[in-house]
Amino acid sequence: MRPRNWLVPALALCLAVLLAACMTAPSGEELVLEGPVEMGMKVGERLPGTPVELLSITDGTARVSIAGALAEKKVGDSLDWSGTVREGVELKLALRIIWIEEDELRTAGTARLRIRQPAPVPQTIVNEPPVHYALPMTAAVKRYQPVPGTTITYLGKDPDKGAVFGGVAGYPYRKVADSLTWEGQLREGVLARHELRVILFTDDQAQVGGIVHVYIAPE
Repeated sequence: MRPRNWLVPALALCLAVLLAACMTAPSGEELVLEGPVEMGMKVGERLPGTPVELLSITDGTARVSIAGALAEKKVGDSLDWSGTVREGVELKLALRIIWIEEDELRTAGTARLRIRQPAPVPQTIVNEPPVHYALPMTAAVKRYQPVPGTTITYLGKDPDKGAVFGGVAGYPYRKVADSLTWEGQLREGVLARHELRVILFTDDQAQVGGIVHVYIAPE
C-alpha cells in the first residue's frame, strides 16, 4: 500500500517541531548544525572529511587509522574524530560501530558541523563536492532577518495568504507546513541545500525547520 501524499510533509513538520524544542537558532557569525548520522566505509575508504581510514578487517576486528594512529575496533566500540575539514569548517563526530562485515563497517552517532562566517550566495548546485552531511536545523527568524545560512528573509504575515518571504523564487507566500528551499554557496568550497518547512509564524517572527545538506570540498 502506497503512503498517502500528505504523510511526508506532516512527518517532516512533526520532526521539525520536536527539533525546535531542543535546538537554538544559529547566529550570523557562524552556522552550527548538529544531529544523528549513520555512515559506513569500506576497506581503503575514509569517513567523509576526516583522516579516519579503514585499513583492514580480520575476524570481526577492524584495523583503523585515526590521523595516523592505529586502532583495533570491534562492534560497539567508539569511533570519534574532531578537526577542521577546510578553512572555516569544523567537524566533530561521536560514533559507535554498529556492524562489521568482511570488507566494510557501519557506524551511527552524532555529527556537529560548525561553519564560520558564512556569506550565503544563491546558486544552483551542479557538481556536489565529495563530503556530504545532512543535518537538522530549526530557527526563529525575526521580521526582516534572514533564515540562517540563506538569503531568504522573513517579511511578515499577510492576513489572507500567510507568511511572506523575500529572496525566494516566484510565489513568496507560505502557510504552516509549506516547504521553503534554498541552495547556494556558504563560503569558498562549501555549498548547502536547505530543505525546510514553515512551523509557525506571527507578525514579527517565523519558525522554520528541516534538513540542511552541506557539501564540502576538502583542501
